[in-house]
Amino acid sequence: MNNRWLAICAVALSACGGGGGSGNSGPDVDGTARCATISGGGTTVGVSQSNCAGCSASNLEAAIDGDTDTAGTLLAPGVAAGFAGVRATAQPGVVYGGGSTAAAIVGITGDPYLQVAEQLVIRTYLSGSLQEENVFSLNVVSANIVSGGAKNKFSFTTSKPYDAVEFGVWGGVVNYQADYYAFCHG
Repeated sequence: MNNRWLAICAVALSACGGGGGSGNSGPDVDGTARCATISGGGTTVGVSQSNCAGCSASNLEAAIDGDTDTAGTLLAPGVAAGFAGVRATAQPGVVYGGGSTAAAIVGITGDPYLQVAEQLVIRTYLSGSLQEENVFSLNVVSANIVSGGAKNKFSFTTSKPYDAVEFGVWGGVVNYQADYYAFCHG
């Protein structure tokens, strides 16, 4: 699948998934059951941001509790040409192999007239170093392009090992809110 296809799926509010192409997966409302969560033990979660005025988070531990029905929230009232997201890091000693799927189950909400999301980004890390990045170039003017806050699974097939997954928005954003239900591997 290519990024143009993903953007079309997101705008159409379709449940898109499956293989092919680069192994990217856009909004996948029905696919959340296929998530092997990054959770347990010493798993950690935190906000990743740059140029995010007033960013705040609440209940982020819910994103790593192994339950895809609970969520932590990231509020980004203003991101000026920067990044706002959340990163989950597996418990010490756990590394997921290249060729597996890295994913985040996220619901995006906010003021539909004030948000300009340049790109949605999912990244993998190993010991704190960036491994890979997959960009969903949506170029939209609406916070509600992915089902108005409904759970959506964003994923891609990795080629390098990783121990952390991060999902967020890159670009100029106003009133961005994301509910993080889970980070996945597998």
